[in-house]
Amino acid sequence: MNKRSLSGQLLFGIAVLVVFLGVTKVIAAEKGINCSIHKGACTQALGAGEIILEINPKPVTAMKDLVFKVTVKNLSPSSAPVIDLSMPGMHMGKNKVNLQEVTPDVYQGVGVIVRCPSGRRLWQATVDVPDVGTAAFRFDVVY
Repeated sequence: MNKRSLSGQLLFGIAVLVVFLGVTKVIAAEKGINCSIHKGACTQALGAGEIILEINPKPVTAMKDLVFKVTVKNLSPSSAPVIDLSMPGMHMGKNKVNLQEVTPDVYQGVGVIVRCPSGRRLWQATVDVPDVGTAAFRFDVVY
């Protein structure tokens, strides 16, 4: 085996390793997903109750008006919850969805998830329930 063939194999092996480590890092970051929002509503425990988040229409797509619906079960917020939309690990500016009560324990509002210039699709909706606490839902969006 000549030196060129050996160095070519070595470079190929290094390239494969770099790609593998990059893919592993992306997969690890996306393991933070705790909400399959495209399949339906997501639920999280909060204190003695639950927070249920639903986003429509589906699939949840960036740069479109979306209806955010939050249902609180066995909780007594002092006022309507607010949703803070953010991208984990990247500052995208303030993006809040103000919710209004539509029926007891059900709140709704309209918002937009912006498209990230980097192409990343992992978003987080942090639901702040006044005087109760917060719940963070991580999900991917469609571009």
